[in-house]
Amino acid sequence: MVVAALENQAPVSRLAVYMKAGPRNEQPGEVGICHVMRNAANFTTQGASAFGLVKNMQQMGANFTCATTRESMVYNLECTRDKVEKAVDYLVDVTCKPVYFPWEISDSKPQFQLDLGLLEGNPL
Repeated sequence: MVVAALENQAPVSRLAVYMKAGPRNEQPGEVGICHVMRNAANFTTQGASAFGLVKNMQQMGANFTCATTRESMVYNLECTRDKVEKAVDYLVDVTCKPVYFPWEISDSKPQFQLDLGLLEGNPL
């Protein structure tokens, strides 16, 4: 693990977890798993329910995103400096302690179908 920090006295802090987990690393039987994991970034974790995660981040004024590239998956969390300590806990939960309940995955199926439909209509 590499931790990098830069003190710039900005009122907003940005935390990011970079994982070497892009589609390039998927095996033949795992095609699409990065897409599912990106969409599942706000699912229930061992530390908070999906609702609790979203609600607590909103109350902190935090902005959470998950993005993938061919090579990697990046979880970003932006919040004010005074909320960083609590934000780190949520970021650790999302990246290291996810819980993939079957009903959360099945509830997100329409989003996956929409994404695939958009891709078919707009290939890269």
